[in-house]
Amino acid sequence: MASMTQSQGTSTGSLFDTEDMNPLLGEAFTETVKFMEEVLQYSSDDVFDPNPYVPLANLNNGECMLTYFWGDQMKLSGQDSYLKQNGQLGVGRTPGSTKVLDRETGRLVDCTAELCQYGEYYQDIGWVNYSPYIANGGHGLAISANTTPEKQNAMADFLMFAGSKAQTDKYTIQNATANPSIYTAQDPTRKSHLVPDKWIAHGYDEELSKEYTQSLMKTALSKNLVVDIRFAKSSDIYGILSEQVLNHLNSYTGKSEEELAAERIRIGNVIAEQWTKTISTYDQLGDTIKPILETYQVERGVYVPNELKNQINNIIPVGFALMCIILACSLGFAVWTFMHREFSVIKASQPPFLYLICLGCMIMSLTIVPLSIDDSMVSAEGCSKACASVPWLIAIGFSVAFSALGSKIWRLNRLMKAASGFKRITIKVKDVMVPFFTLLGINIVLLLVWTVVDPLRWVRTVTGRDSDGSIESVGACVTNGSAVSKAMSSLLFIVNLLALGLALIQAYKARGISIEYSESHYVAMSMGFILEAFLIGIPLIFLSSGNPVTSYFVKTVLIFFVSMSLLLWIFAPKIYYARNPQNSDSANRSSPYGSTGSQAGASSSMYTGPTSHELNKLGEDSNTFSRSGHDGVSPSSSNVAERVLEVETGQPTDV
Repeated sequence: MASMTQSQGTSTGSLFDTEDMNPLLGEAFTETVKFMEEVLQYSSDDVFDPNPYVPLANLNNGECMLTYFWGDQMKLSGQDSYLKQNGQLGVGRTPGSTKVLDRETGRLVDCTAELCQYGEYYQDIGWVNYSPYIANGGHGLAISANTTPEKQNAMADFLMFAGSKAQTDKYTIQNATANPSIYTAQDPTRKSHLVPDKWIAHGYDEELSKEYTQSLMKTALSKNLVVDIRFAKSSDIYGILSEQVLNHLNSYTGKSEEELAAERIRIGNVIAEQWTKTISTYDQLGDTIKPILETYQVERGVYVPNELKNQINNIIPVGFALMCIILACSLGFAVWTFMHREFSVIKASQPPFLYLICLGCMIMSLTIVPLSIDDSMVSAEGCSKACASVPWLIAIGFSVAFSALGSKIWRLNRLMKAASGFKRITIKVKDVMVPFFTLLGINIVLLLVWTVVDPLRWVRTVTGRDSDGSIESVGACVTNGSAVSKAMSSLLFIVNLLALGLALIQAYKARGISIEYSESHYVAMSMGFILEAFLIGIPLIFLSSGNPVTSYFVKTVLIFFVSMSLLLWIFAPKIYYARNPQNSDSANRSSPYGSTGSQAGASSSMYTGPTSHELNKLGEDSNTFSRSGHDGVSPSSSNVAERVLEVETGQPTDV
């Protein structure tokens, strides 16, 4: 029956499903009983003798054609038996089946390459599933922990001696001509016991020795071995099966096929019911240490203990909500910039760089997606891929946003410096993109090296047990701790710190420009908030590394805070000035740098430059400016700045 009920490996079970302890009977059982009914017609009268050596004796004297026995049959039948004398003795592995049980429906289906992955294909009959049986029995020895160390060592030496190659060869491969009364029932336990020449050298038939050793080797190497159930009440389980089947085989004669078919189904149902009741009764006993299913799963190597995995399922919606807010704001500000690109305040703010800031924040926000992936939704391999993408998204996004911000203000500062020196200068957007692409390129190179050599990978680590005894574990993205990963992560931190530093330095240099056109004040406010977030968030990330839920929350909130601090402080003032242009003019005139006269009766300054019409012709992508001073006095810094920005925006300022 096992050749029909077990086809996906030893771990799946042959009598019970290892997932839920469901009995595996159905049509496999009824077909097995039907086969036994047919075989019984050709069996000897003492086929049901409880002494297993009786059928063996019948085989040896030629009364039986086939029997199913332990490996020592080879020694007992390989002497001067009737079969050996007539060259009719052979050995083969447990037969297979062309049908296997569908565990969902309880019906038999044809064996296929997928269903019978450990089977063999034959041209005439197709796929055959093999489930070789490893019989119950054997001897076990243990060393008492309560005896003296000297006795423990002595016993250990004895066991090593008894299990040595020389000793096991002596008692496993005995001479074929020896007295059967001294034969042992020890079956081969080593690969070295399955060398045909050893058996031939001890007097066994050459062909028989090859058949025997090859059959056992195929059995030993099979990944679909059938092993005995060895849990509590297993003897009751076997007893129920034997009793029901034996009673039927002793009384099946004289019945029609329809009656037999119905009887087989009834017996199967009775066995399944009694098995389930036996297991349930045991599990409900007050002194039961662990349920039978757990023991069964341990035996089959599929037991997974109750485990508190600290997965982040419940908090993922929070992370995605924060990500959606960042994406919506980034996209919204980018669209607003495009729609208001003709406004002077937007032209002065250089739209290409504003778009890049939005893009950088969007990329940073997407880091929340791989951070939200753990082994509750994908495999460990999928988690490792998500881990490897995290540094790419956060580093590229941060670099794009803050490099664009730094390059943007640097361009403005170069215009101011040229204007203060009465120089004619043309600065295009591409002229100040060198720092942007340099930092971005360095990030990509470092990330590539990190990803190729020692990428982040997903690892679940057992941290201990909780008060109920359940295993507690955490999953996290880690590296192998190589020098390369440490170097790359450190260099990435330094490079992106430079991007942040570039933005801060350029913002400081632009502190004297009119507040309408310079983000220096707002950049400073943004940097203050971001710095505060880093000072609090980064230590919290390290402190919460043992708690995935808290760590996820801290990381997503930090990404949200950094992105929104940059977006709001850069775009909110522009939206305000675009909607309230009179406040912009008032701010310009009230600026401490915006006075066109000198204090305390000092000499007045005078400015001469191109007309608004001439400036507008220059276009917003090139900034050309020339000026001259009179009476040895230079124009004030704010007037110069506003005239330069008149070229940038294409509109005259109120000077």
